[in-house]
Amino acid sequence: MVEREAPAAQHPPPSHPLTHEADSGYDGGTSRWVARAARSGRATARATPAKRPAPPPPHLAPCMAFFILEEKCVGCTLCAKECPISIIEGATKQAFRIFAPDECIECSLCAWVCPAEAIQNPFGEIPPKLKATQRPVAWIDEEGCTGCEVCMEACPVDAIAKVTASDPGDQSPTQVCRVDYDTCVSCSLCSVMCPWETISMALDREEAHELATLQGTLPLAASAS
Repeated sequence: MVEREAPAAQHPPPSHPLTHEADSGYDGGTSRWVARAARSGRATARATPAKRPAPPPPHLAPCMAFFILEEKCVGCTLCAKECPISIIEGATKQAFRIFAPDECIECSLCAWVCPAEAIQNPFGEIPPKLKATQRPVAWIDEEGCTGCEVCMEACPVDAIAKVTASDPGDQSPTQVCRVDYDTCVSCSLCSVMCPWETISMALDREEAHELATLQGTLPLAASAS
């Protein structure tokens, strides 16, 4: 097996006006994700506002992915079970690896569940462990949402659906997009791609559930449970 070197830690994480990375331990590779989504056809051209800098050419862009430190890995299998796109492989009690780093969506789930602190983010840092309720989730400001579906097309786990706006005083109800917080994997791609900048990663799962309950905007599956 060819060993892959861990990414260097000298590059600070890119900032995003709608996130609170410092508080949540969440890092996002926004420019890389804009380029990937555009190449894959999962989002429309208007999802890349002109004011955002263009991503570097593919041959100059670094491979931004999480990395498993094999010497620290205990082979517990948790990272492989959590990975939403199934790019982690290995055998129980043996070192695991990310076999397709180009496909990593940087959602942090593998690092958040690792008991051995054996997984680095793309900047060479070990993210702190986070319980499911503490992880940042996408929150859509439905007053600004136009229902354009760009976020739905961008979401790698289909955690966003289109629903009727829940304002009882609205005489002509509109269709808006809404996140299933229990399915969201915190990758922030929807936030990056939203052309109206109505999606933030500023709430953790527990906070999002509480606020949605107060506003009456919980997804149907969550409100029925």
